[in-house]
Amino acid sequence: MSQFDPYAGATGGAWAGGPGSRPAGRPPTGAGRAAAPHPSGGSGAAGNTSSGFGFGRTRPGPTAGGRAAAGGRAANPRPAAPTARAATPARPRPAAPTARAATPARPRPAVGGATSLGVGTRAAPGQTARPRSTAARSAPASSPSAGRPTNARHASTGTAARTSSAPRTGSAGRTGSAASTGSAAGTGTATRPGTATRTGTAARTGSAAPTSAARTGSEGRTSAARRATTAGRGGTAGRGGTASRGGSSSRTASAASGATRAATGRVSAALRSEGRTTASTRAGRGGATRVGKPGRNGGGRPPRRPGRSRLLRLGDPGRRLGVGFAAVCTLLVMLGGRLVQLQGFDSEHFAARTEQRLLYPTTIPATRGSIIDRDGQPLAYSVAARTIFADPTEVTDRIGTATALATKLKTTVATLLPLLSKPHTRYVPLARNLSPAEAADVLALNLRGIGAEDTSQRIYPGHDLAAAVVGYTNEEGGLGGVESKYDDVLRGTDGRLEVERGSNGLQIPGGLRQETAAVPGSTVQLTLDQDLQYQLQNGLVAAVRKAKASSGQAVILDAHTGEVLAMATAPTYDAQNPSKSPPANRTNPVVQAPVEPGSANKVVTFSAAVEHKKITPTTPMLVPDSIRVSDHVVHDAWYHAPEHWTATGVLAKSSNVGTLMIAKNLVGPAQFYDTERKFGIGQRTGIELPGESPGILPSPDTWSGTTFGNLPIGQGLSMTPLQLAGMYQTIANDGVRVQPRIVKAVIGPDGKATPTSAPQRTTVVSAQAARTVRTMLEAVVAKGGTAPKAAIDEYRVAGKTGTAQRPNPACKCYSGGGYWATFAGMAPADKPELVMSVVITEPPGGGEGGSVAAPLFHDVMSYALTARKVPPTGTPVPNLKLSVD
Repeated sequence: MSQFDPYAGATGGAWAGGPGSRPAGRPPTGAGRAAAPHPSGGSGAAGNTSSGFGFGRTRPGPTAGGRAAAGGRAANPRPAAPTARAATPARPRPAAPTARAATPARPRPAVGGATSLGVGTRAAPGQTARPRSTAARSAPASSPSAGRPTNARHASTGTAARTSSAPRTGSAGRTGSAASTGSAAGTGTATRPGTATRTGTAARTGSAAPTSAARTGSEGRTSAARRATTAGRGGTAGRGGTASRGGSSSRTASAASGATRAATGRVSAALRSEGRTTASTRAGRGGATRVGKPGRNGGGRPPRRPGRSRLLRLGDPGRRLGVGFAAVCTLLVMLGGRLVQLQGFDSEHFAARTEQRLLYPTTIPATRGSIIDRDGQPLAYSVAARTIFADPTEVTDRIGTATALATKLKTTVATLLPLLSKPHTRYVPLARNLSPAEAADVLALNLRGIGAEDTSQRIYPGHDLAAAVVGYTNEEGGLGGVESKYDDVLRGTDGRLEVERGSNGLQIPGGLRQETAAVPGSTVQLTLDQDLQYQLQNGLVAAVRKAKASSGQAVILDAHTGEVLAMATAPTYDAQNPSKSPPANRTNPVVQAPVEPGSANKVVTFSAAVEHKKITPTTPMLVPDSIRVSDHVVHDAWYHAPEHWTATGVLAKSSNVGTLMIAKNLVGPAQFYDTERKFGIGQRTGIELPGESPGILPSPDTWSGTTFGNLPIGQGLSMTPLQLAGMYQTIANDGVRVQPRIVKAVIGPDGKATPTSAPQRTTVVSAQAARTVRTMLEAVVAKGGTAPKAAIDEYRVAGKTGTAQRPNPACKCYSGGGYWATFAGMAPADKPELVMSVVITEPPGGGEGGSVAAPLFHDVMSYALTARKVPPTGTPVPNLKLSVD
C-alpha cells in the first residue's frame, strides 16, 4: 500500500531539513513516497507520458519493484545484494564519442508502455497504483534519435549525484540521480540542492524482493543505446525529461550543453539468463550500492549487452613535440660529433688508409752485415744476388719451360717439372743465389710465369775456415756460431717500397710511390787471427788424421786478455755448402762438447797445495804405484816400485798416486772443490757463442767414497777445451782468470765501432803461487817429463799432458769407452803470451797426450810466437829436480 509523504513538497526536490537530514516523523520504513511537485507545474511523480516529457499526467505504476518519481529514489531497507561492490567517486569525463545532443522530441503517446513504481511507492495524486512485480522498460532499437547517456558520477553519502544525458525521442528514460541522506538503507530519500532529477522517467526506489537492487546515495548509470533492445512489458517507455538542480533551474535532454557536461555512463549490470540475477554495484563516497535485477520480456532471455567501447585519450601534442625535439637534437649532436671526429681528428688516418689501399708494398731486403777477423779480413759477407721463381698458375707450357730452364739453372727437366706443376701456390723458388748476370740470362728467355727476385748471397771466402766459429745462414737467418748469436745485429732492417700499380700489375708511371730505405746490418769483428786460425785448423786436421783419431779440438788464447785468437775443430764443414756435411760436423765442440781432462786437471791440486804452502817444488815424497781410496785402488799409468820423487817430479811424471797423496793429505776435498770452482769448472765462461756447456763438476754432497779418488786426477768431471785453456790462462796470467771472449767489437752501418764490454776477471791463486806452478810445469816438457815433444827451441814452454778414459754409455762405466789425449800449455813460460789447449778424441791404441796432442802444440805455437813477433826467452831453463837422491 502507498502512504502519503508529508515531506514531498520540499522546493526543488530538497528536504526542508537541509542536506543529509531527515525530518522527524518520516517513516523509517522503506515505503516509497510521492515526489514533490515539479517547479514547472507538473506532477513530481515520474510516470509515462505520451511524449516522454510530460509532468502532469501519470499512469499508475506497479506496486512491486516500482520507482520513485521526480529524481527521488526510495532506499530499500533490505541489505545490499551480496554481489554489490563499492563504487568510487568518478570525476567528470567527456561524453562518449558516440553521444550526440538530442533534439527535443515531439510528444507522442506511449505505446503499451508504462512507468512502473516500486513497492512502497505512491503514484502521483489522482493516479491509482497498479501492482507490478517488475518494472519493465523498453525502447525501440531502431529509434532514429536514440540518445546514449553519458557517464554519470556516483553520489556519495549526503551528496546528490547528477547525470546529464542526451535523450532521444522514444528512448527509455530513467532518473538521472538519487539523492541520499548519507545512508544507503534510509527510510526515505532526502534531496539536496543541486540534486539532478529527471521527469518522465521511472526512478527505482528499491524492491521488497530479495533480489531487488537498492540504490541509495549513488546514481544509476546506464546507456540508452545498450538498453534500447531490452524487453519491455507493454511497449516502449519513453526516456527523457528535464534535469533540474536545486529546484531552481531545469534543463531538457535536448540541450547539447547537457551532453557536454555529463560524465560518460558506465554499465552497472548486465542482463543474464532468466531466473538469474546479476548484480553490479557501484559505491559512492557514502558507501551506497545498487543491485539490478534483469527484466523479462515474455519469459525470454534478454539479449547480451554489447561491450562498452573503451575511450582513447589523445596524447599531449606538446609533450610529443618536446620528446621528438630532444631526440632529434640528440641525434644531430651525435652525428655532428662523429663528423668532427672523422673530418677533424681522424682525417689524416683515413686518408692514409685510402692511400695504402692503392699502394702495393715490396720489401727491400737489408744487406746482412759482415764478419771480419781482428785485422779486418772478411770471414763472411753478402753480395747482391737473384732468386729465380715460377708462378705455376701462369706457366702454360711446362715441358718447354723446364727444358729451357734446365740448361741455364744447371739442373734437370725432371727436377723442374714438379716445381712448375705445384698446385695452390703462385711462388715456387727454382734457383737461389744467382748472380745478377746469370738471372738476366734467364729472364732473357722471356718465359711465361718465370721471374727474378732481388736477394743477397752470403759468401764465406774461407769456406771451412773457422766455420764452427762463424756459422752459416739460410733464408731465415743465421744458423750456428756468430751468425746465430748476432743474427739481430747482422741482419739489419729491411726497407719498404710502395708503388701504385694498375690492374695488369705494372707500376703506374707518375703514380704514388713511397720508399723506406733499408738499413744494412752491422759488422761483427772477431778476435780471431785469420792466419793463425788457418794454421791451427790445418794442423789439427793433420794431427787427427795422423793419429787416426775420430775428432779433435784446439783453441789459442791471449794469456792476458783472454781473447780467442784461434779456435778449430775437426772434422768441420764448408759454410758455403753446409748441407753437404752431416749435422754433427756443423757444431762447435770446443764450447759445446765437454771432455774429461785427465792429468791436465792435476794443475788444480798443485795450485791449491802451493797456494796454501802445503808443498814446494822440491818437497820430497815417497810414491808407491797404487793407493786405496775407499773401496777402490788407484794405480799409476805404469808399474813402478815406490819412488822418492819431489813434488815437481810427481807433476812431471804425472803420477796419479802422488797427486792423490797431495790432494787427500794436504789439500782436502773442500779446498780442492773450491779451487776447481775458481778455475771456472762447472760454469759457463760467457763467450759470445751459442750452445756453450758449463761442464760437469759434481757437488760435494753428491760424492761417493771413491769420488775424491777420481777428481784430482781428472776423472769424474768434465770441461770444454775452452775451459781447459782457461785454467792454464789463469796460471799464465799470474793467477788471474780472465773471461774468454771472441767478439772484439760491433761496427755499425755508420762505421762507428762499439767495443764489447770488458771481460770479467777472477783471482784464483796468488801471483807467486802461479809463477811457482808455472815453473813446475816446465818440467813436464823438459827431459824426463811426459811432453818433451811440446818443447820449442829458444822459448821456455810450460804445460801438462792428459790421458783420460771416456765413459761408455752402454755400461755407464769407463770400460771400452776409449780415451781423450790432451795437452795444455803456454809460451814463453817466463813471460807467457799465448795459451793453447788440444784435445784428440779416441786415438787408436790409447795414444797419450804427450805423443798425440803435444806435437800439435809445438807446431802451432812455434808459428804463433813468430807471427806475433814474440821475442825468444831471455832466461835459461831452470834445472828442476824430479827425484830425491
